[in-house]
Amino acid sequence: MIIEYLQNKYYSKTVLSKETSSHWDKYGKSQVINLINEKYKLSGSGFGDFVTDSQLNILLSFPSRMLIRYILRNSDPIIITLTRNIAKKHNRIFSYDMARMILTVEILKKNINLNNMTIAIIGDGYGILGTILKSLFPLVKIIFINLGRTLVFDVYYTQEYFPNHQHNLITNNKTNLSDDFNYIEAEISDSISICADLFINTVSMQEMNHEVIKKYFTLIRSQNKDTWFYCCNRIEKELPDKTRTNFFNYGWLSSDNIIFDELCPWQKWGVKNRPPFVFMFEGPIQHRLIRITKNKIK
Repeated sequence: MIIEYLQNKYYSKTVLSKETSSHWDKYGKSQVINLINEKYKLSGSGFGDFVTDSQLNILLSFPSRMLIRYILRNSDPIIITLTRNIAKKHNRIFSYDMARMILTVEILKKNINLNNMTIAIIGDGYGILGTILKSLFPLVKIIFINLGRTLVFDVYYTQEYFPNHQHNLITNNKTNLSDDFNYIEAEISDSISICADLFINTVSMQEMNHEVIKKYFTLIRSQNKDTWFYCCNRIEKELPDKTRTNFFNYGWLSSDNIIFDELCPWQKWGVKNRPPFVFMFEGPIQHRLIRITKNKIK
């Protein structure tokens, strides 16, 4: 069982992996997984706005839900409905995080033919982005790459929504990709040949150490085919250990075919469930979509 394997490997010790930045050294320790009455109960912070669905929380979230409706006023009702169904299945309030995933899917769908793609999501968190993509495009293969402790959340919530789909933990190059969902620990990703048509990272590359960001750019550029990369992250962020990350220093090349490159329009301000319900991020968030063609990989 994937969750049991990851729990034994990453939750039985207090020392976190070397791939763990000071951000995740701080927030990763708040992640808890327990088995209660043969059902896993997970909790964590620092990678999403999961709020349990209850009458009280529904009442408290009314202003934020109205703001989210405004954010999604021009969005596809089909995608909104299926994402609401995901929230219902997970027993959570339909949230701002889920709204921004909808907008992410829409802009990717507008620029890329996603059908039949293998899509690698670096740091999804609760598996929401991968779940939306699989719901819309049933033939896509999803690869979740995440720190082992957080990968548990991707696995749990994706399996909960798609219990009858294939779910494979990829631990070496002898393990075949499933046609549905695949999970790779960031700690061992260097030793695995990861092949994808599209890589996605939303607001988690900003929380990595420079050498880890470089590792992912090397992976993306090593694909032996035309490859897409969508990146949405804060332009500059200071981690708890005073390390600073900068979007424009991630590892871009002048040869990259840039499809769009701008401040992310739906990440200028965020929504929360308590007054004043709207908050400004600590800095501007940029998003960029590039296409790397075979003859420009190197």
